[in-house]
Amino acid sequence: MNRPDHSLRATLLVAGIWAGIILCAVTGAAVLRFGSLRSAAGVAMGQPVVVESPQPIECRASLNGVSTSRIVLRNFLDAPVNVVGSRASCSCVVVDELPVTIPASGTTAVPITFHGYDEPMTVDVEVQFYPDVPSPPLVTSVVAVTEPSPAEETSDDGPSAE
Repeated sequence: MNRPDHSLRATLLVAGIWAGIILCAVTGAAVLRFGSLRSAAGVAMGQPVVVESPQPIECRASLNGVSTSRIVLRNFLDAPVNVVGSRASCSCVVVDELPVTIPASGTTAVPITFHGYDEPMTVDVEVQFYPDVPSPPLVTSVVAVTEPSPAEETSDDGPSAE
């Protein structure tokens, strides 16, 4: 009686091992072909252009300061794609140098500028890019951090001895 149950368990174990091997192979092939799992998922969902930068993208600026970062966009089409517009959920993040052309099967780094606030804070910002091909907007997340500069952190010595 134990024989059929043992056989079923062994079959399921072997099937699970093969499923794991196949999943690893498919994942590896997707990463090799598209550069990352995020890019592979974007292409699988019909997006010819994807955000390739690791997310969220972190921008840091001192109080009332300015910092610049780059967001890498990848084009999987055999023709160039123009990114013709953008929108950020916070006016503290500005996308620079648009429109920009992403070469066929290539990448382009789009600069963004973060304008720090007058007090320390962290803001989560959604940035959307609009390509000139039929595609939903490209969405990425930016964490914008305003922090005191090292000089400002050490200048608070308490009341003066006048």
